[in-house]
Amino acid sequence: LVLTGGGDDKAFMWLVNAMKSPSLDNASLSTAEIPQLTCFTELKGHTDTVTNVGFNFDGTLAFTGSYDGSIRIWRVPSTISHDQTTMTPACVIDGGPEDIEWAEWHQK
Repeated sequence: LVLTGGGDDKAFMWLVNAMKSPSLDNASLSTAEIPQLTCFTELKGHTDTVTNVGFNFDGTLAFTGSYDGSIRIWRVPSTISHDQTTMTPACVIDGGPEDIEWAEWHQK
């Protein structure tokens, strides 16, 4: 899984699949691994730029941090369904009026 966030106030969780593709010239490797991303779900709720995203040490939780002053904690599903459309945050930490410029999980 990959998390992204951006200036459009949105965060997304993506599935990563590898696809083999022919090389562009015969002098290089015969095949290359090209990651293919499929949007799994939009992580909704932020009202300003999403500046930080991350997973905890075992990948069971994710967070998104934003200039709206909040950090949202999300439970990562143990099974991924391609028809997953919405996720609700497990917890919202309101940091007040200050922007969240950076955040990081403490490593176990």
